[in-house]
Amino acid sequence: MKIDNYKPDYLVEAVYQLDPKRLQALNVRAVMVDLDNTLIAWDNPDGTPELLAWLLDMRENGLKVVVVSNNKQARVARAVEKFGVQYIWRAMKPFAWGIKKALRLLDECPENVIMVGDPVSYTHLRAHETGAYL
Repeated sequence: MKIDNYKPDYLVEAVYQLDPKRLQALNVRAVMVDLDNTLIAWDNPDGTPELLAWLLDMRENGLKVVVVSNNKQARVARAVEKFGVQYIWRAMKPFAWGIKKALRLLDECPENVIMVGDPVSYTHLRAHETGAYL
């Protein structure tokens, strides 16, 4: 394994900093996002006003969002169904299985998808292996 596989392509403090126009300029059509401490704080299942605004902005600009989480279905569904976001539960990260399943769900090529997750993790490694941006 090369160290570059762990290095993200882009860094943001919060998922809300991903601007749909900028993503479209990079030919990104979909965002895969980890759940806890990325899309929502583990202790705030209702999300924030910033999250709701970001999700609306993504939809209005035609970008797809899917949650890729290792959590059980009940946990992920309870957290994201109210946002109208598709999800992959029990993604089995650090393996690439869940990332590949999300790509099929999105019906997108890896080069048109960005993955947002915890800092330097196996999520990044497996997403890189599929060809997705980080």
